[in-house]
Amino acid sequence: MSKTLGPVVLKLGNEVLVKIRTDTAIKDLLEQLDKACKGGRIQDADGFDVTAHYSQDLPEGEYAIKQPTAASSDDFKQVVEALLEPISKVCLEKLSQTRCASKINRDDLRDVRKAFRTILQIQNAESDAFVKEEEFWNGRYEVEKAADYLRTINTWAQVRRGLKFRDARGHVLREAETPLKFPISGSNDVVLALRHELELGAFMGIEMKRGLTANGLRQAEVEYYLWAGCSMFPFVQIITDMQIGGAAFYRIGSSSTGNNIVMQFLHGIDSVRDFIRNVVASIPDDAGEDDANGMMKIPHSLENPSRKRHREDTPEPGNSTRGGSFQGGHMSGYQRGYELIAAMQPDAGNELLGDLDGLTIDSWTKDEGRNVHTILVS
Repeated sequence: MSKTLGPVVLKLGNEVLVKIRTDTAIKDLLEQLDKACKGGRIQDADGFDVTAHYSQDLPEGEYAIKQPTAASSDDFKQVVEALLEPISKVCLEKLSQTRCASKINRDDLRDVRKAFRTILQIQNAESDAFVKEEEFWNGRYEVEKAADYLRTINTWAQVRRGLKFRDARGHVLREAETPLKFPISGSNDVVLALRHELELGAFMGIEMKRGLTANGLRQAEVEYYLWAGCSMFPFVQIITDMQIGGAAFYRIGSSSTGNNIVMQFLHGIDSVRDFIRNVVASIPDDAGEDDANGMMKIPHSLENPSRKRHREDTPEPGNSTRGGSFQGGHMSGYQRGYELIAAMQPDAGNELLGDLDGLTIDSWTKDEGRNVHTILVS
């Protein structure tokens, strides 16, 4: 039998006890089974006993766990389940594929939102279209323009001593903690941070794209979760094409139903520039500095835009007022956002709006005064 990448199914009679991935070492599995219940065996689909010499790793397929003749079926089942539980957890943890922010799809983003209990609020979603105000890329790729956009951002906003706009390309963050179903990873093109601390000292991240797309919005949102989860400070994630505008992600608070995260569209490059300037200006001169007692000064909230740290006031999983379901889980009620992106790039409109397939929108409310849409999706 050749080794493949499918699941390994271990059954007791007709009951499936556990499904694990391939690459499970047979020798270790058999040794633990024998220790747990002397005489316990594993048979393949052809009825042959699996031995330590069967193969180095367990190939795909269904396998029967055979109990010793004298053993009680219920007792044996409990022993085997207790044995397999930690094995299954280790295999899943080891073999779960990390989702990279730049390639994350809408279904995986739904799971990420559930893990972080996100309720997304869309702001500035009523503009008819974005207008290209200037040409920045001139046919060149992001990596070729890195020095140019870093120089431009530094001319937009003069940062105080102790802060710096840093080139963060290649600095990858990875998150794999519960309740995430799979690890996520991502970086950033530019990060405004304390000079002596990039991750813990981050205030703002900027993702650069030659064009704004639905994939880019998903990438920026995942990057927000990664960097905001590390930073000691209220964090903002921006995505921009340096030509027609962009979007920003930040946390405004929480409730029993989840974390309130804003996705604010920025219309025009002047809006992006002014937003970055406001973020920089809102950072206190002594943020990250030590006070008289040697304690670092860490603001829990900042203004313009009003935002809070992601690491505080986070509701515990299971506190939803809707029982086991989640409010705001898929939030590709990104519909307004996708409509805006479609306006930026008409040829891509059908593809982008196709990401809305399969959504159930529970409620859609609008605060007329603030032009904010709150969409709850299951």
